[in-house]
Amino acid sequence: HEIVIVDMILERRPLEAFLDEFQPEVVLVSGYITHVGTLKDTARAIKALNPEILIGVGGVHAEVVPEDFRTERSDPPVFDRVFTKKKKLGVRHQISQ
Repeated sequence: HEIVIVDMILERRPLEAFLDEFQPEVVLVSGYITHVGTLKDTARAIKALNPEILIGVGGVHAEVVPEDFRTERSDPPVFDRVFTKKKKLGVRHQISQ
C-alpha cells in the first residue's frame, strides 16, 4: 500500500489534483470542531468525483462527538467509516470490512 499525507490547509493545489494524481481507493480526513462542515463538503466532493472511494473520518472531534459525522437515515452517508479509539480494531481492519 502507498500512503500519501496531504494537508489541504497548506496545499496550493486543489483536492481534485491529488485525486487525479494518486487515484486513491481510500481517503481518511481529520479536523477539529470548526472543520465539520468542511470535512463533510470534502467527502461529498470526493464521492462526486469517484463514488467508489472509501472515505473515513477520525481525529479529536470524531472521537469526542462521532455522531456529528453520521447522517440521518434519509440522507446518503457522507463518511463510510468514523474512526474512534473505542473501536479497538485498526484502520486496516475497518477499511477491509
